[in-house]
Amino acid sequence: MTKAGVTDFESIHPDFVAFDTLYTDKLEPRLMAIEQERQQKLKAFQRGSVVALILAAVLGAGLFFWSGHWLVAAIGGLAVAGIGAGISYMPLSKVNSGAHDFLMDSVISALDMTYTEKAFAPPEFAAFRALKLLPDDDRRSFEDLVTGTRHGTDFFVYEAHLETVSRDKDGDETWHTVFRGQLLRIGYPRKFYGKTVVARDAGWFNAMSKPGSGFSRVGMASPRFEKLFEAWSTDQVEARDLLDPVVLERFLELENLFKGKQPRAAFADGALYLAVETGNVLQKGSSFRSIASRERVGDLLKEFAIIFDLIDVIVKPVEGRIEGSYSLRG
Repeated sequence: MTKAGVTDFESIHPDFVAFDTLYTDKLEPRLMAIEQERQQKLKAFQRGSVVALILAAVLGAGLFFWSGHWLVAAIGGLAVAGIGAGISYMPLSKVNSGAHDFLMDSVISALDMTYTEKAFAPPEFAAFRALKLLPDDDRRSFEDLVTGTRHGTDFFVYEAHLETVSRDKDGDETWHTVFRGQLLRIGYPRKFYGKTVVARDAGWFNAMSKPGSGFSRVGMASPRFEKLFEAWSTDQVEARDLLDPVVLERFLELENLFKGKQPRAAFADGALYLAVETGNVLQKGSSFRSIASRERVGDLLKEFAIIFDLIDVIVKPVEGRIEGSYSLRG
């Protein structure tokens, strides 16, 4: 949202109210300097691309006269154009990556969290798998690990990309994404000892979605909840206590916030595990957009708002009785 055409950080999430001052005092001066460098690299990229196209045309013509085959000429010309444009783009991409790193460091510091982009061991990934919150995969990658404290309890969240492979009759491989989204673990404020899993209702396939041999289906009193979700637990009594009316409303709100993202959760080992197919978040942004803009910062904060919503919708303290649908912002 904006105020008079200017991105309003507080409207993205109430926790971002201090970012107006942070932007003016720290972010904007540095981003303006980086933007000047970006414009220089952009001009160099444009010049390099023109040179690459000219060389590609000359080479293509030469290959055609030499070979007499237009396909050979086209492949050679396109290869030169692509390589030339790629080399010209590298300095521009480096500036964009530097701007993203600066923004990430500044935002993470302001929110009192830590961030690791890549090359980390995925925390408790085996637990997410054991609780059947994730599909089977043949290849996996992880990025954007964020850790911190919210509502008085520690959390971590990171992005997982899981793929399976299929092979045709010739043995050629095709990779398919089966999950790309956020994996979140946060300590749960209420004590429990069993394991309870909540997932989107699988219809006729409910029996196939059973998390494990020690789990049994939990019948809930809320028709709205049972229409969308199914619950399994190792302790029926404890599960009904955990899934009280407030928590049920929160899962319904989770579905509203992330409709079509297949949210699923588990209460286990004193924590809440949550998997949501949000796709790729915390992206670097385009190298061809201005870096020195509130919109650029706002786009990054919107990604963090997704993480906050994931946490708040489940564990944010609620005072008083809930009337109607639970709302984080209402």
